[in-house]
Order: sequence, then C-alpha cells, then structure tokens
Amino acid sequence: MPMTMSEKILAKASNNKKTEAGEIVMANIDVAMTHDLTGPLSVE
Repeated sequence: MPMTMSEKILAKASNNKKTEAGEIVMANIDVAMTHDLTGPLSVE
C-alpha cells in the first residue's frame, strides 16, 4: 500500500525509506506549534 502524506513527511524527517501507522519514529523537527496557555510551560 502506498504511504500517506503524513507517513512520507515522517519518513523523510526520520531518514527512513518507509514509515507506517502505529510506528514510533525519531524525527528532526523544523517547526513546532503550540496553542492555549500550557504551550509556553511545556516548552520550558
């Protein structure tokens, strides 16, 4: 089965050829977004 867009993004960020649903990957983060009041607290 072909990979979804999310799987392709995670595969590229984790330097893997393939990822699939349910898999835990270690990926490099380009941009992170937080919202609500707990975001700044979790970043610290």
